[in-house]
Amino acid sequence: MAAIQSTRGFCWLELATTELARAQRYYDRIFDWQPRSLGLATPAGAPIHYQCFWRGEHMVGGFYEHVRGSRASAVGAHWKGYVAVTDVEHTLWRAEELGARVLAPPIDLSEFGRFALLADPQHAPIGLWQTCSGRHPGIGRGDMGLLRWMEYATPDPGAAARFYEQLFGWQAREIALPAGPYHLLEHEGVQIGGLAGPAQPHARGAAAWLPYFQVVDCAALSERAANLLGELVTPAARIDGGPTYAVLRDPQRALFGLFTPAAPAP
Repeated sequence: MAAIQSTRGFCWLELATTELARAQRYYDRIFDWQPRSLGLATPAGAPIHYQCFWRGEHMVGGFYEHVRGSRASAVGAHWKGYVAVTDVEHTLWRAEELGARVLAPPIDLSEFGRFALLADPQHAPIGLWQTCSGRHPGIGRGDMGLLRWMEYATPDPGAAARFYEQLFGWQAREIALPAGPYHLLEHEGVQIGGLAGPAQPHARGAAAWLPYFQVVDCAALSERAANLLGELVTPAARIDGGPTYAVLRDPQRALFGLFTPAAPAP
C-alpha cells in the first residue's frame, strides 16, 4: 500500500504539558518567548485553553495543558510535531494498521482545519493536521530562539524508520557521527528530521520526538536551563568541529534540545 502523502513534513510544533503556567515561565526565561491566546473553541463551543508562543515577529509553536484523565495525559509532558496530511482519517487508519494507537480522534477547529493525535508503535506522540485551505501558518525556523531541527530519540531507530517510511514515505539515510550512527529522515530529497539511536544518551529511554532550538551559546544556556529546575540529559557537545548541541528535560520532564551553529570560516 502506498504511503500517505505528506511532502511538507512537520508544519507545527507543540508542547503538551502538565503545568502550563510553570512551563511558560521556564521557556520564557530561556528563550524570551511571548504568549498569545488564539481563542480557540471546539465545535460545541467549549473554549480551548491554548496559547501560541512568539519570539519577536516569528511564531514558535503552541502550548496547552493536558486534560486530566485523557489518553494523551498518560504520556506525560512532551513536545511533538504535526505532520501535514491530506486526509486525517485515512492516515489514522493506516497508522493503526502499522501498530500505532489514537490518542485524540479527529477534531475540527474553526478555520484551522482538522487535527488528530496518535502514539506511534514506540509510544511517541505525533500530530496530524489537515487544513481547509491547504496552507499552514508555519513556524519560525533557523534563527535564535526558534526551531532548528526535529529529532526522534529511540532505542530502536530501525523500527522507527520502518514505521515512518510506511506511513509517510520518509526515507532514513545513515551517517556517521562521533557519538555513533545517526539517521537523516528525508522525503524526495528534503530533510524532515533525524533519528538518534542508543549510541546517544538521550535515546536510551522511552522514544520521543524532540525539537532543537537555535541559541547563541549552547553550552552556557544548557547550564542555565538546568539550573532553572530542568535536567541536563546530554551535556553540550561539538560535532566534528562544527555545530554544538545539548539535550535537556524541562521541569515537567518534556525533552528538548539546544543547537548552536558552527562559526563561519574567517
